[in-house]
Amino acid sequence: MSELVRQTGLTCALSVYGSNGPVVIHIEENRTSEIMLTVPLGTQLDLYSAHAQIWLAYGADQIGASRLLSMLPTDHRAELESLISDARDSGIGLRALNDSGYVAVSAPIWSGTSLVATLATMGTPIMLPDSRDSHAALALTECAKAISEEMGGSSRS
Repeated sequence: MSELVRQTGLTCALSVYGSNGPVVIHIEENRTSEIMLTVPLGTQLDLYSAHAQIWLAYGADQIGASRLLSMLPTDHRAELESLISDARDSGIGLRALNDSGYVAVSAPIWSGTSLVATLATMGTPIMLPDSRDSHAALALTECAKAISEEMGGSSRS
């Protein structure tokens, strides 16, 4: 993760799936930048987060994910289903809150064929374009693949 921070100049976060969704368990921050976005360890991330998009797209409990989505209001469900579909198609979750000055992209980490964690980079819209094919998104994907390979993982996409 520290190499990803060096390559991108962005904060990186690692999450696992807790009882109610993704939870941040490790952070690597770029302390050389004038602007640093971060998230506290133990933060429960929301359903729209880049991390959650990956968990909902690839997680083992697809029945639970469907049940969760069915409880949302129709417009919220449609928006989240679209984000999950984009994450499944690209292998990258994307959350852009440009009005708030926040963008995050995430990628899956596999052990065998099981999703075990998600890795994300985060920054401002100037630091991190809200694009799945940005330099940072590509570096993130390569880092997540390298970690997965070390764990004997292979994607289910």
